[in-house]
Order: sequence, then structure tokens, then C-alpha cells
Amino acid sequence: MKKMKQDIYVIIRSLKEIRRISPGHLGLILLQAVFTALSPFVTLYLSTQILNGIVNQAEPRQLFFYAAATLTAGLAVHLLTSFFKHLLNQRQYRFWPACRMAISDKMMELDYGEVESPKTYQLRQRIEDYENTGGEGLGNLLWQFQALVSNAFTLGFSVSLAASLFMASYKGQVRGILAFAASPWASVLLLAAILLNGFVGMGLGGKMVKKSHILMEEVIAANRIYGYYLENHVLTYHTGKDIRIYGQKAVVNEEMEEHYSAGKHMVEGQIRNEAKYTGGVAAFTAMLSSFVYLFVGLRALAGMIGVGDVVLYIGSISRFTEGFSGLVMALTRLRTNNDAMRAYFEFMDLPVSGKGGNIQPEDGKTGSMEPVNGQSLQAYSAEGMQAKAQAGAPEQAQTCTGQKQQYEVEFCNVSFRYPGTETWALRHISLKFRAGERLAVVGQNGSGKTTFIKLLCRLYEPEEGRILLNGVDIRQYTEEEYRKVFSVVFQDFQLFSFSLAQNVAAGMTPDGDRVSKSLEQAGFGERLSGMPLGILTCLYKDFEESGVEISGGEAQKIALARALYKDAPIVVLDEPTAALDPAAEYEIYSRFNEIVGGKSAIYISHRLSSCRFCDDIAVFHGGELVQRGTHEELVVQEEGKYFELWRAQAQHYAG
Repeated sequence: MKKMKQDIYVIIRSLKEIRRISPGHLGLILLQAVFTALSPFVTLYLSTQILNGIVNQAEPRQLFFYAAATLTAGLAVHLLTSFFKHLLNQRQYRFWPACRMAISDKMMELDYGEVESPKTYQLRQRIEDYENTGGEGLGNLLWQFQALVSNAFTLGFSVSLAASLFMASYKGQVRGILAFAASPWASVLLLAAILLNGFVGMGLGGKMVKKSHILMEEVIAANRIYGYYLENHVLTYHTGKDIRIYGQKAVVNEEMEEHYSAGKHMVEGQIRNEAKYTGGVAAFTAMLSSFVYLFVGLRALAGMIGVGDVVLYIGSISRFTEGFSGLVMALTRLRTNNDAMRAYFEFMDLPVSGKGGNIQPEDGKTGSMEPVNGQSLQAYSAEGMQAKAQAGAPEQAQTCTGQKQQYEVEFCNVSFRYPGTETWALRHISLKFRAGERLAVVGQNGSGKTTFIKLLCRLYEPEEGRILLNGVDIRQYTEEEYRKVFSVVFQDFQLFSFSLAQNVAAGMTPDGDRVSKSLEQAGFGERLSGMPLGILTCLYKDFEESGVEISGGEAQKIALARALYKDAPIVVLDEPTAALDPAAEYEIYSRFNEIVGGKSAIYISHRLSSCRFCDDIAVFHGGELVQRGTHEELVVQEEGKYFELWRAQAQHYAG
């Protein structure tokens, strides 16, 4: 009973989710189901009246009326059914993208820590597995709901037309089997047979669906791997060169064939499974149909019903049997579909905590959506800084735009470890980064440099300690407002198969002049001049045949141009040139350093030579800040980590 209540709750919540994603969809299903279910009964009822009229030698005028009513009503119901079906098909066409967008929106709303979490990935993968293997999830829910309501209306209409057959009584004199057929016991027996057939169908159908579900569960992993190879190695041109050069076709085909075979066995099992159970249902239904024909025929012979009524009652009871079986099967499939919906809701219920300032100001005032005293980052604009200067606060250096919009970032004893791990990625980091400076963060791979940037950009929250922006805990700012301060080029930056302008502007309505200027500054000008549509040229060929392929170095320049386009006061380069040699990386960093002018900049690298020009160098090792100073100060400290790294890398940039 508890399981059933839980299943009903999931189904109701799932229907509410469909209503949220596609408003009005369920209402259209109900309207379409009414007229779809009504259509055969209209024809059945009016045809019965025509037959009875012919048998009873009714006037031609009356027969003509029934014929015209049959034609008119049938046409009207057909037109209404087609109309609502057309509307439903249009809504259905938009439903699938809406489902995808619901999941995509959730992914983009999640805190970055949740996005990187293995649990989130597994949930997302589970949703895809259910959908790809058995078609389960929101789409299947919609189909089964349509079947449910359509069969429910079929039951209602069939009961309303067939009820008089069971309530009819015969007061004449008949004997033998006709007397039994005319008795109430025959009606009871037929009703019992109908219900028995329904429950048998429900039992067999439930077993079939459960067995089907077991078969799908067994093939989920194989289907996932097969899809991976298909999407990432066969159907994409990006791997074509390697497959041909290294003769990988046989390896890929062999791997795909192995997992395809598992899927083929599952399909064969599904066919046997459906044949086994649907055969049993068909046998019981055939026996019931024979009993119905016998029952109705005997009552007609007994004179209890007219000839035309035979057609009406047989048709109605047959529809009832079909509707009852269909209703039971839809309910069974809905309950089985709940496993997929539970995975969906577990994903959609993941917490989203970073929409606003999520700690209270230290002065105890309310209004956590705004920073201390209700001020936003604009308080540190030109006007805000002038007010501070007039109040006696020391005046800070101007930015490259001439505005006194400066930002000081401070890490106060910050420690952090990734969720689900015991190892500290950063430990007791205390560091102040002043406005207008060039800070280099250097260290070996795995020393905590990128983690430091993720915390700075508020992709993660510190487990211990605080991060301050101009003396204010960054959690007191909204995420959207805080991140406007930073332009970041990550090591694993991403470009999209959009136009060059949209990639640079990170939006759908770019400023063309700013895009071109940013690309020129990033060193992409020569390549841009050769592009067929200029900044409107699409990158890659995923969506456009005229799309252009770009090299790794060109992609880096576009990513740098995107950082310049944003024009944020603090620029961060997190080893985006790690694939280049030390000399090339140093050249790009130096040129970019000139471009950012008076902005604050943080350069991340494991190559010390790339950041010699910086005002300040922070050396990370094992998640700790072990040294800090200028290149000249650090390189003479022979016992320090910087000197060790410098000496190990010296052969790459001697002279």
C-alpha cells in the first residue's frame, strides 16, 4: 500500500512537471481523448437506430433522419478529433525540446560544485539511460497518460451504452438455455468474466512490463557504450584523421559490435517476452468475446433486445474489454516508468544555492541579497571611490579606463577540498591581491593553482576561511554581480559551433566593432581577414557547411579575445596556453599583458619563465602557498621551491 501511494505521488508530480514544461498540454490530451473515444460510439449508436428502424419498418423519413444524423455527427466528431489531434501534434513537437531545455536549464543553474560532482553526472547519465534504452521518462509518461485517459473515456462511453443490457428483464415464458440467458445470473456471470479478463490482462501485462524493464536494465551499460562510440567516433568528423592514420576502424567496429550484440539479444528477448504475455491476453480476450456473442445472441433470441441492439451491445462490450485492458496496461506502464521519473526528480531537486548573497552582513542587518549596507559592487565605482577619498580613505590607482573602479581581493586562511575527498586541495591560503597588480601563480601540476582560481571566481565556496572583495565577504554579493568583475580564460576553455562574433561576445547580440577590435588585439586579425563572412563566420562544421575549422592556437586567441571583450577589471589566464612550448607561452602572456593595460591581472602557469614580468609571484606546492615575491627575489632563494623549479626548467628558456 505504501509503495502504491509513493507511485501515485510520483505520477501526480510528473503530470505537474509536464504542465510546468508545456502549459495546456494535458488539457489538449483530455479534449482529444474525449472525441477519439466518442467517435466509434456515435457511429455504433446511430447505426443501431437505423437497423432497428429497418427491422421495425419505420417511416423512410425517420430512417433518413438517422442516416443524416449518423453522417453529420460522425463528420463533426471526426473533424473535432482531427483538430485537437493537430493541435496536440504541434504541442508534442515542441514538448521534446522543452524537456531538453528543462534539464539544460537545471544544469546551468546548479552550483559549479554540483556540476562537477560524480553524483550529478551519474544522475544525468541515468536519465539518459532510461530514455535511450526503453524510452522511459517524461515522454513515456505523456504517452501513457494519453492512453490512460483515452481508455478511461472508452470505458465510460461503453458502460453508458451497455448498461441497459444487464438491467433488462424478461417476463415471458422461455425455457432451457434461453431462460438462463434471460436471468440476472447470466448478467452476473458475464460481468464476472469481463472483470476476470481485465485482471488477467492486468496480471500478465504487469509481468510483461516488469520483465521488459529487467531486460532493459541488463543492456543499459552496453547501450551507453555503443552510443558513446557512435556519437564520439563514428558520426563525428573530428576523429576521422586518427581512425584512418592508425587503422582504428577494426578496433572501433569490434567494440561496437560487442555492445550491439548485447542490444540485439535484448530486442530478441523483448519480442519473446511480448509474444508470451500478449498471447495469453489474446487467448482470454477471444474466450470472453465468444461469451459476449453468445450472451447477446441468446438475449436477442429470447426477445429481450432488438436486432440492431445486438450490434450496439456487442460493440460496446468489446470496446469495454479493450478499454479496460488498455487502462490497466497504461497504469502498469506508468508505475514502471516511475523509476525513470524518480531519477529525473532527484536530479531536478539538486540544490541551487548561489543565486544571491547567502550570508548575513556582519552588522546584523537583513537583506542578504545585497552586500553590506545594501551596497552593490557599483559602490566601488568612480563615485564610490571619490566619496571614500573625500572621507580620508587612501586613493587607489586608476584603471586603464581612467575610472577609480578598483578591486582588492584577499584570501583569509582559506582551505578547500573537493566534495567526497579527504585530501585538501588548498590549505590555509592567505593572500592579498591589490588593484592594478600583475600576480603570477606558479607551481607544478596539481599544486592547487586552478583550485585557487575556482574559489576566486566563486565556482566553489571555501570550506574554511573567507574570501574578501574590498573588505566584504564575497558571499554577500550576488553571484551574477560578483562575476562581472572577472574575465577568465581557463585551460580547458570551450568554443561553440556558433558564429565567431557570438563566441567572442558570449551572447546572441554582439557588438561587431568591439568583437573585431578584441580579435585584433588578441592577434587574430590576419586570420579574421581571410574568413568568408568575417566575424559572422561559423566555427566548425557541426551545424554549417560553410563553417571553418580553427587550430589550437587560433582557438586560444579567440578565447583571449572573449576575455578582452568582456572588459572586466580583473583578468585571469589559467594556463590556456599549456599545450604550447615555453617560448610561445611567454610571448602570448607578454602580449596579453600589454593589451590589458592598467587592469589587474592574474597569470597561472607551471612554467616560471612565462610570468617573469609580473609584479608579484605566488608559489604553490601541495595545496599551500610556500613562497611569494618578485622573480628577482625568489630566484636567489636557493632553498626555496621557486629556485628548484627554475633550475629544473632552465634548459627550456636559457638566454
